Amino acid sequence: MDNCPSSNNSTSGRELLVAASAAQETAIHVATTIIQQQQEVVARLSRYRNYYEMEIARQNERMADIERAMKTFGQQGEASDSKQRALKVLAASLDDARKTLFDARLAKARLELEISHWVTHATGAAAAGADGTNN
Repeated sequence: MDNCPSSNNSTSGRELLVAASAAQETAIHVATTIIQQQQEVVARLSRYRNYYEMEIARQNERMADIERAMKTFGQQGEASDSKQRALKVLAASLDDARKTLFDARLAKARLELEISHWVTHATGAAAAGADGTNN
């Protein structure tokens, strides 16, 4: 009677339920871990983005300061060699500030795309974990 088919089917059914439950718990654990890692990446990328936002503000302020200095300096007295050299230095500083501003804006835009990717990816991982799949 040990080889009774109904007894083996019952044991196999219980084993399958236990295995399915363990697989689902593993999938949920994996999805949770992935989501936590993705949240950490998004947090780090957000800090970088915040840095570039501050850099953009600094460069805008720097450009405004240089432009004011150029305007003020240009309105003072007659043109001299030293005044022309100073204006050239200010113009070069303004050009540098514009380039730095462009680079900061570009970096911020790239980070925003990266953040968007990770947020979308994290949402997909959460959905996969909720339904027990691991995509």
